[in-house]
Amino acid sequence: MTAKKRPEEIEANRARANQKRRLRHLWKGELTIAEICDEMEMGRDEMLAFAESLGLDVEGRPEVECFIPTPEQIRLAAAEIRRGWTSAELEARRLGPFGRLK
Repeated sequence: MTAKKRPEEIEANRARANQKRRLRHLWKGELTIAEICDEMEMGRDEMLAFAESLGLDVEGRPEVECFIPTPEQIRLAAAEIRRGWTSAELEARRLGPFGRLK
């Protein structure tokens, strides 16, 4: 006869199952390993060991490289684009879509 599980045991098992499900879902996405660590609230080594224990391909997973520009870089790029506008484009943007001053 098996012993009945205590409520705290049941909750711990449920939390672990949810954690496994969440990691599998995040692993399939396009997040970097650092972003997955943040989402899972785990350190890198802990998260990689957990992923490996679930049979996820730790070595073969491509690490996505992404560049997120700073607000200053965005401002400078926008200024560069505006510099190339003709006077007609500038006037149209100043007037807005309905031909009135903004």
